[in-house]
Amino acid sequence: MSVETTFANYIRRPGIVGSTTPQIKLIEMDARQRYERILMREGGSLKFYQYKDDKNDTYYIHIKVPSEVLDKFYYDVIIKFCGHTGTESYPTLTNYNIQVFSNDPAFCYTYAYVFNKEGMLIKDFADKIGPDFLKSKPRERNPKETFGFVKSLYFAYFFMEQKKLFEKRWWDKAKPYKADAISRNIMKADSKIVKRQREAEQLRKTEKATKQTPQPPRNTFTGSDHVKPARVASGVRKTGTVKTTKTVRTTKAIRKR
Repeated sequence: MSVETTFANYIRRPGIVGSTTPQIKLIEMDARQRYERILMREGGSLKFYQYKDDKNDTYYIHIKVPSEVLDKFYYDVIIKFCGHTGTESYPTLTNYNIQVFSNDPAFCYTYAYVFNKEGMLIKDFADKIGPDFLKSKPRERNPKETFGFVKSLYFAYFFMEQKKLFEKRWWDKAKPYKADAISRNIMKADSKIVKRQREAEQLRKTEKATKQTPQPPRNTFTGSDHVKPARVASGVRKTGTVKTTKTVRTTKAIRKR
């Protein structure tokens, strides 16, 4: 039997084993702060594409979710809002159940198997995840096979919420849904992971080279012992050291009251 849940329900109750409500709220708060930083880096918006299947009352949104670590590196996140009896009369997508896709490595290695098994993976793009992730149980990363926090999905939710994309009135310009056309614009998960590893390694090399670049010597004088005595100009006689006296006034100590 497939799991059915709305996007909001997943965000507020992602199914992390052993997590209490306060812990889930902290996870969401941290994710929101990360999202705000990413959005600022991206100039206030993300690339997204909307599609609609009017016959089945189904909506799809494809969002390019940025990596937190790598600049100008994006994951493909697709949310499918599944219509059911009565949803066509709703003005929003908040009551629609969802299925998802993401080629984010964290999703693929930890949760893709579970989402697929429970019927929450978009079947049209399952081939983009690949059989290694869909058929192999995540014995180390998710041995209890539970749903959990997927950052790329949280970022997609926050973006839709911020841009009011849960409201159907903003879907008037959505293109007709064609799985093949969308699939051509999605990179396979294994290719995306290799690309990320390559760019992350390049970033590490660049940062290492920057740290090893020799810096110009700095004047690190810390006292008069490091100051060379001034040269005396020719024809100028040295004078003796002028002795100064110090007058010391004795005062009575003031008692604190």
